[in-house]
Amino acid sequence: MKLKQLPIAILISGLILLFEFKVLPYAINHIRNWNKSSYQPIQESEIVKTKLISALKENGIPILSGPKTRPEINGLEVIIKKKGYQMKVIFSTQQPPQNQLASLQLILKESKIEERLTGGNPQN
Repeated sequence: MKLKQLPIAILISGLILLFEFKVLPYAINHIRNWNKSSYQPIQESEIVKTKLISALKENGIPILSGPKTRPEINGLEVIIKKKGYQMKVIFSTQQPPQNQLASLQLILKESKIEERLTGGNPQN
């Protein structure tokens, strides 16, 4: 190798090493983080669903349908059976399910379903 080509060879090998050990790992890591962030909301929704199902089961509330994700209202729709009646309940995905369930139980405890409105027959 000629003496004049040595600096060019060192420069090229330095650029290759810089790309291989600095630029490429940074780019790969950035792409991995981007993929994780794009799936994050889905994972959070599934975690909230699992917590909601668990909370309902712990409190002995039968689930007839759901939970179904309702992104337009940022919530979860569940059909439950309480006091012999089917009820569609919307839970927020932004609040802990246990807190919302406590509020729901208080409302159901204090509320009275007019039998004259329902025909007197709860759905089984």
